Amino acid sequence: MKSYTDLEQIKKLAEILPIETADMWVHPYWDDVPNIGNADLSYNQIPCWSLAALLDILSKTAHSIDEDGSVDLCDYKNIEWSLCLTNTNVGLFTANNPVDVCYQMIIKLNKLNLL
Repeated sequence: MKSYTDLEQIKKLAEILPIETADMWVHPYWDDVPNIGNADLSYNQIPCWSLAALLDILSKTAHSIDEDGSVDLCDYKNIEWSLCLTNTNVGLFTANNPVDVCYQMIIKLNKLNLL
């Protein structure tokens, strides 16, 4: 199961999320797997987000939209994952892994200026 953002997702998220929310980093020239910890941008390290970091961002966002808001991430036999933010009107998203569904939700929240 995919547990962190891929390079395409990293590039987009780095444009919209505070770098401090990333909990991993990659070096674009030689890392195949992200390293745990904060990125040091002076060494060309690129921030990367784990599933846990993405869920934390979504949880805080849901709570800021509605005091009782929360994240509802569900899977159907690890084939399809769905995600919604309860007590919000953001919508329901589906993907074949939890990282992709969280990524889709964050992109949508950014478009709605809710991040």
